[in-house]
Amino acid sequence: MKDAVVASDTDDAQYYDILEAKSRRLQNQAAGVLKSLSFQAEPHIKPLLAALTHFRKVDGQVTRTAPVAFLDPAEREAVGNGADFRPSLYKVLLFQHLTKAIKPGSVNLPQSHKYRPLDGYMIGADEWRRDRDQLLAQAGMTGFSDPGPMLSVLKHALDAQFVRTNANIAQGKNPHVKVTATGHVKLGTPKQEEVEATALSRYFPQRHYVPLTEILSTVNAVSGFSDSLSHR
Repeated sequence: MKDAVVASDTDDAQYYDILEAKSRRLQNQAAGVLKSLSFQAEPHIKPLLAALTHFRKVDGQVTRTAPVAFLDPAEREAVGNGADFRPSLYKVLLFQHLTKAIKPGSVNLPQSHKYRPLDGYMIGADEWRRDRDQLLAQAGMTGFSDPGPMLSVLKHALDAQFVRTNANIAQGKNPHVKVTATGHVKLGTPKQEEVEATALSRYFPQRHYVPLTEILSTVNAVSGFSDSLSHR
C-alpha cells in the first residue's frame, strides 16, 4: 500500500512538471485573451472569479500572493508558496479551471454570444415595457398582446384533457397505465416505431455563402441601424 501511494505521488508530480514545462505556448495564446475579458460567475465559483480578477489586475504577472482557493489540495501543494511558488503551473491550472467552469455556465462571458449569462439572451424588463408592442409586431405575435383570452382557452382545454385522461385510467381503457395492488400507478412507455425522416437539405438554400450586403440589409430591416449613419 505504501509503495502504491509513493507511485501515485510520483505520477502526480510528473504530471504537474509536464504541465509546467508545456505551459509557455498556452500562456502566450490565452493570457492576452484573459486580460481583455470580463467574467461573471455563479456564487459557488467565486474563488475562481477572484483569481481571474487578480490575474487581470496584475497583468498576468502572478506571484505567491495570487489567490489559490480555487485549486484543490493537491494542486495547491504542487503550485507551492513562498520561494517555491510556480507561476507557470499556477497559470495553466487557472486556465484549466476556467475552461471547466465555462462549459456548464458556472462562469459567463458577457461579451460573448455563446457563453453569456442566460439573462443576456432575454429582452430586458425596461425594454419590454418600453417597446412591447413593437417587439410583438416584429415577432408576428400581436394576437397575443392580451394573453387573457388565450390562457382561458388553454386552461379549459387542459382541464378537459385531465378529465378525459383520468376517466380512461379509471375505466381501464389506457393500456399504458397500471394500478398496483397497493394503489400505486405504474406508467409504461410504448416503444416508438422507427420513422425514416425526410432529408431537410432540400429545404435549405443550395448556395454555401450569403453576401455581406444581404446580411446588412436583413439586419437593417429589423433594427433600422442605417438611420443612425450619416455622410461627412
